[in-house]
Amino acid sequence: MVTADILLYKNGETGPSGESGLFLYATPLSAQFKVSVTSGIPTAFHWDFGDGGTSDVREPYHMFSSYGRHRIVLTTTDSVGADIFTFDLILGKLDFYADVVRGLSPLTVRFEDQSVAPPGCHFTGAVWNFGDGLTGMAPSITHVYTEGGKYNVSLDALLDRKSVV
Repeated sequence: MVTADILLYKNGETGPSGESGLFLYATPLSAQFKVSVTSGIPTAFHWDFGDGGTSDVREPYHMFSSYGRHRIVLTTTDSVGADIFTFDLILGKLDFYADVVRGLSPLTVRFEDQSVAPPGCHFTGAVWNFGDGLTGMAPSITHVYTEGGKYNVSLDALLDRKSVV
């Protein structure tokens, strides 16, 4: 019999993410799954990522592009038989709309949060990075770019996870 802990590493992180049995993120999510075997000697691994993707690699990388609840199933095989480990990966979607994407400065742009919270959760706020050193916190917000250039705008959401089941 194999006993193991499953660790999820979000792309770019140096340590494991989330908490045991439940992981909350937003799509797209590039992740690596790692197995910390605490007993037994597994000879085979089979992952079902809950989105149609599978892998037989011990510690696979997988890209999740659809939001919702994904039941991750790892089946390990050893000389005694098969053991199954499951956990939930719950994905939301961070997305926004900008009414203007190009123009002369000063350029006024209205941004609107169009994110979808992970199932069982809800977003409690939006955190904007406008790419010019300024930030904002509101679902819909207007920002003025005073200098010409290219700006990478990003959106983060504050998540209430008390309702996750």
